Amino acid sequence: MKGARGAWLAYAITTLGVTALLLGLGVLVLGEAMSAGLPAAALAAWVLQLVAFAGLLAVRDRPALFMTGFAGGMLLRVGIVAGAGLWLRATEVLPPLPTMIGFVVFLFVLLMLESVFLRKGERGG
Repeated sequence: MKGARGAWLAYAITTLGVTALLLGLGVLVLGEAMSAGLPAAALAAWVLQLVAFAGLLAVRDRPALFMTGFAGGMLLRVGIVAGAGLWLRATEVLPPLPTMIGFVVFLFVLLMLESVFLRKGERGG
């Protein structure tokens, strides 16, 4: 596996493991009642990060578009976090506060891992 596909796959596998570890820790710390929304938050954050990272990989070799891609990914994250918060508050299907805190924590940790994988498989790097 080479290039962007290899970097994306390595990111996907690694972040799946990290997400699972964070989810287990969250359930252990918060207990069953408060952690009811964590699996949904973990899955949503992981999928969102895979989409955002794929977009960033698509423009990593084009300096003129890289910052636009990065900013677009950040706006996507902010919009989805805001939308998820409003939806959780309105429906209360899951406990809103622990679910949103978990969602943001998952997103932040996975975002920090992007830089590790961004250069993998890059031409000339």
